[in-house]
Amino acid sequence: MLELKNLYKKYLRKDSWAVRDLSLRVNRGELLALVGESGSGKTTLLRLIAGFELPEEGEIYLNQQRVFGQGTFVQPEKRRIGMVFQDYALFPHLNVGQNIAFGLQKCSGEQRDRRLQELLELVGLQTQAHKFPHQLSGGQQQRVALARALAPRPDILLLDEPFSNLDEVLKEQMRREMRRIIKESDITALFVTHDTRDALTTADRIIVLKEGSIHQAGSPQQVYEQPGNAYVAGFFGHVNLLPATAGPQGYLTPLGLINCHPAAQAAERIQLCIRPEHIVPCAAQQALFTGRVEEVVYLGSQQRVHLQTEAGLLIAHLDALEKVTPGQLLPCRIKVAHITPIAS
Repeated sequence: MLELKNLYKKYLRKDSWAVRDLSLRVNRGELLALVGESGSGKTTLLRLIAGFELPEEGEIYLNQQRVFGQGTFVQPEKRRIGMVFQDYALFPHLNVGQNIAFGLQKCSGEQRDRRLQELLELVGLQTQAHKFPHQLSGGQQQRVALARALAPRPDILLLDEPFSNLDEVLKEQMRREMRRIIKESDITALFVTHDTRDALTTADRIIVLKEGSIHQAGSPQQVYEQPGNAYVAGFFGHVNLLPATAGPQGYLTPLGLINCHPAAQAAERIQLCIRPEHIVPCAAQQALFTGRVEEVVYLGSQQRVHLQTEAGLLIAHLDALEKVTPGQLLPCRIKVAHITPIAS
């Protein structure tokens, strides 16, 4: 559906590449999230696909047709791409129905009305068609922008930070709603976000960018549970990185021997990626280590516990009902099945 080959992009008066030797294939019907810290190149990549920016090198293909590269440049309006901007860019003087129908000007009146009704039903705004953007909530405005982008039946949909203007409660609802709308529309979509929760809860696949390059691509479960390096591990939340040496019976760590079948070669020095939820309090005889509780942070459904151990400070996420107090000695085990070795 979409293929990028060896893309390079550098802005004037910048020493570093915004996008550097980036190749990517997006399958038909896939919902892809581009994530990374500020300056990682994710929005630049979206603009290159849309045709709003020109790469220095590389090729871009849509539906197996080259739209950039080897002397070819297809104008943005001819790429059959739908775009949802960060601020939604709704026309303030047009009502909901008129905003959505804006991209249907080439259709006959009957076709336009039929498509408009389809989209109003799809996004759940049948009773709001007469309202103007300033009369809508943030979530409703987002659905109007999404319906307008889908109206002319584009081949691919691009969304720039679609949840950034929403509060936390509305974000959770709109993540589910956006995924439903895109999947029911059977369209390929890419969205940019800096919020890992947007990506984990909404995308089929996540691309992690840093300094213009892909650091990892995989399902939400893969990038969270099996990060490819320390950057990806830390980007998706708190993580414990435990120095270790692989051996025939497991991993030798400052906490002791973790018995398992090691994924690394014998004697190789690595780090073990251990998520806080995979450190579990247990009986003393079952414990790998005992940590002294340094700090307890209440987070509602859970609590973040800082443990001082022989390996330094470790973080555990425990159930909020678990009784833990600073100064307490807490025996713990590690869920071995969820340990991921990464390069030291």
